[in-house]
Amino acid sequence: MKEFGFFFELHPDVPSYPSIVSAQSTRSERLSNMPHVLGYLENAPVLCVLLGPIVDPFIKDEVVYLRGDTRTDGQWTWPDELPYLIKNYHVELPEEFLNYMESKGWKAPILSDEELIDIAEELQREHSEDPDET
Repeated sequence: MKEFGFFFELHPDVPSYPSIVSAQSTRSERLSNMPHVLGYLENAPVLCVLLGPIVDPFIKDEVVYLRGDTRTDGQWTWPDELPYLIKNYHVELPEEFLNYMESKGWKAPILSDEELIDIAEELQREHSEDPDET
C-alpha cells in the first residue's frame, strides 16, 4: 500500500513522518486538474476514523481543526486533511499518485467493507513490521 500526506507537523507522535516542507511545491502555477484531484481525495472511502481533531500547527492567530480520518482508493492511503494541505500549503502530490487518479477517470473507486478491512489489516501488518512507524 502506498501512502502520502502524513506529515510530522500534524502527527508529531510519529517522528519518522517527513516534514510538510519536503512536499511543498516550488511551482508558481496551480495544476489545471486541481478540482479533479481535490474531488478524488475528498470523495474516496474512509478507511479509518480518528477520534479527535488535528489542529493546523501553522496558524497562530486562530485554531483550525481538521479531521484526522484516513482515506484510501485501494492502492494509496492519505489523511483526510490532505486536500486542505494542498490548498493552503501547496503540497505537491507524487506524479505516480496523480497518474493513478487520472487513470481512474478522477473518480475514487467504491470499496466494500470487506475490501476496507483487508486494506486496514495490510496496513497494520506493514506498520508492525516497520519499527520506525511507532
